[in-house]
Amino acid sequence: SPPSNFHLHKPPLPFAYGTYHTKMFVLLYATKARVCVHTANLVHSDWNNKTQGVWFQDFPLKGSQGAPPVTSPFEEELMEYMLALGWKGTEWSMNGESRSTSPATLRQFDFSKAEVRLVGSVPGYHRGTALHKWGHMKLRTLLSQEAFPREFCNSPVACQFSSLGSINPRWLAEFQQSLCAGAVCPGPGLEEESLGHSGGDGHPSNPPSVKRESASDASNIPSSSCKMFGHQKSLGMGPIQVIWPTVQDMRTSTVGYTAGCSFPSSAKNVSQVEPRLWHKWEAGHSGRQKVMPHMKSFTRYQGGRLAWFLLSSSNLSQSAWGSLQKQASQLFVRSYELGVLISPSTLGARLGQCWTSGSYPPIPRIRICLFMWDEEAQKSDALASSSQPSVHQVHLQVPYQLPPSVYNSSHDDRPWCWELKHPKQDAFGKHEAKGAIFYGVKQT
Repeated sequence: SPPSNFHLHKPPLPFAYGTYHTKMFVLLYATKARVCVHTANLVHSDWNNKTQGVWFQDFPLKGSQGAPPVTSPFEEELMEYMLALGWKGTEWSMNGESRSTSPATLRQFDFSKAEVRLVGSVPGYHRGTALHKWGHMKLRTLLSQEAFPREFCNSPVACQFSSLGSINPRWLAEFQQSLCAGAVCPGPGLEEESLGHSGGDGHPSNPPSVKRESASDASNIPSSSCKMFGHQKSLGMGPIQVIWPTVQDMRTSTVGYTAGCSFPSSAKNVSQVEPRLWHKWEAGHSGRQKVMPHMKSFTRYQGGRLAWFLLSSSNLSQSAWGSLQKQASQLFVRSYELGVLISPSTLGARLGQCWTSGSYPPIPRIRICLFMWDEEAQKSDALASSSQPSVHQVHLQVPYQLPPSVYNSSHDDRPWCWELKHPKQDAFGKHEAKGAIFYGVKQT
């Protein structure tokens, strides 16, 4: 039974194998709301024995900082997700006073300075305008409205997650099209051009005399090079890099093979991934090499620079991201998921720009970079930044190495599969994850 101050709500799960997988807190204070999207379950081991990701931001009450907007893209995305849960609200008491909280309560707060966009999934057959509101089609829509430096043409996309669903080449190609959506900034490159333009709905808008490719165009991008659509180039397709721990990583982790209990991956599903896609979990630079990741993240990068970064509850599965059906006219999703997309256009709020009266101001030149964990690298990065004072750098603490190393068969690198027994025992004398206490610590 839950504690007396807990109120439980069970969102509807109409489809087999669907689950409520979102990890989110919405904390309400007297003068602000804090939205926190993360990757950890509410168990001790997730917060203490795993590598996780957390994003949060505080939002003031509307009217507390001047004239507020009526709404904003982030607010609408948050409201749509909350309403999709079927939660009507909760009555509760504090100090003997009766109170209530509902999705409408969130309308009291000003989300116009949100530094991210929400990418959620909810169960259903999504058609029409709803086709682009959820799952990987939401991500495709947001990225299709962004413009990035040409250095990201055909650049790789790293996919890091902790559960591998049943996938196939057709769906993986469909998902890759969404991950590789986006256009190239017109002009020579970063030194002369800004990294994003903003439009009336919070998305980057077209520069003058530039034709933006449509969502259908973006699904037909060839893999060879940046493709021209009208006067606008697409970034083009880039290789997918699946970051997944090896058997050796699990064996030598802080809790041994037991760590693999949180990496659902049948031999059948593992075999569906082409060997060339497997890349190593390498996190020695951040001190997380032996702390297996439960976080899920997706990013398009080139060297130490990121075009965008998505932190999400979504693993690599059709249930989480959805699959297109009926000649791509509907998206079928089984599960609830939620993630946050960080891009140059969303980070405009960091420089004091916010959504007001239906439009964003032009986005300044923003570069998303990897946080340099090494002091010498930090000095070098600071020196490079000083040479371009007009470019605002935002550093993200990504715990794993980019670019990742490919699996090396000569080192016996094999992708983790949680149902197999392994010849080498771990530090706890175990040869497999099966039969181990989940997450390594018995919950009391």
